[in-house]
Amino acid sequence: MRIKKYIILLLTTALTITTIFAVGNFVKTTTPVVNIFNVTKSKADEIVQSTGKVGYINQKNAKASYDCIVTDIFVKENDDVKKNDEILKVAVVELPSDIDMNNISKIIDKYKNYDISQAEYKTIVAPESGTVTSLKIQKGDIITKGTVFFTITDKSGLSVKLNINENQISKIQEGQSVTITGNAFDKKSYTGKVISIADEAEETATEIGRETTVEVDIKVENPDEEIKRGYTAKCAIITASDASSIIVPYESLGSDDKGDYVYKFHNNRAEKQYIIIESELTDGAKIKNGLKNGDRIIKNISELSDNEAQAIHIEGE
Repeated sequence: MRIKKYIILLLTTALTITTIFAVGNFVKTTTPVVNIFNVTKSKADEIVQSTGKVGYINQKNAKASYDCIVTDIFVKENDDVKKNDEILKVAVVELPSDIDMNNISKIIDKYKNYDISQAEYKTIVAPESGTVTSLKIQKGDIITKGTVFFTITDKSGLSVKLNINENQISKIQEGQSVTITGNAFDKKSYTGKVISIADEAEETATEIGRETTVEVDIKVENPDEEIKRGYTAKCAIITASDASSIIVPYESLGSDDKGDYVYKFHNNRAEKQYIIIESELTDGAKIKNGLKNGDRIIKNISELSDNEAQAIHIEGE
C-alpha cells in the first residue's frame, strides 16, 4: 500500500509539473510580441509635392507683343548669343480680331501688296545669353500677338518646371529647399532650390479635369550624368520645418468612436492614450496633444487587443 501511495504521489507531481509547463508555454505562445517606439522630439518638414519634366535651368521665350510680319532673321537655331544681341526684325501690322490662322491665304492676300516701308519696325533681341532654340519662324511669316518667336536656353544646368495648384502656391517661396526623385534616377535623390515663381496663373489639364496652376522653376543643385533632360521628376518642396515635433509612425495609430489613439507603454502595461494629430507627413503623423518626449508606445498595434494589453512581451526586454 505504501508503494502504491508513492506511485500515486509521483504521478500527481509529474502531472502538476507537466501542467505548469503546458500553461507556461500556452501563455508564452499566445502573448503577442510587440515593438516599442520611443517618442522623441524630431524635425518635421511640411512639403508640397508635384511632378514635372527635367529641362535646362533657364529658358526664356521671346513672344510677340503685337501682330507683325517677319522681315529679317539674323541667327540660326542652335546659335549661341549674348543678352541683347539682335535676333530678328519685324514690321508691325494690324490683323483682324477674328483672324483665323487656319485660313492663312486670306491674310496673305490682304498683305500681298502691303507697303511695309511705311510700317513701324521693331528689332527683337535676346532676353538672355544662351543658345537659340525653337526658332521655327521664317522671313515673311505673319505673326499674331502672343506667338513665341524663339527660345533662349542656358544649357549650363538643369531644372524642373512644376505646375503648382493655386490652393498651394501661397506656401511656395523662392529659395526653399527641394528634394528631387525619379524612377530613372536608380533610387537616387537630388537637392534643389526654388528659383522662380511665375507672375501669372494658367489653366492646365490634369487627370481629373482642368485646374488653375502657377509655374514654379526648381534648380537641380547637384546634377550628374544620371539625371537627364526630359526625365520625369517628383519634387518635394519643403515649405516649413519644426525641429521640436513629436512624430509617430502610422502603424502605431488606431482610431475608434472617441478619436485617434496609441497604446502608451507604462509599468509593463499598454494603456490606450487618446491623441490629437496636427498634420500627416510622409513618414508619420505629427502629434499636437497626448504624447511627450520620452514616452514609449506600442509600434505594431495591429497585433495588440485590449485583452492582451496586460500580457504583452516587449521585444528586446
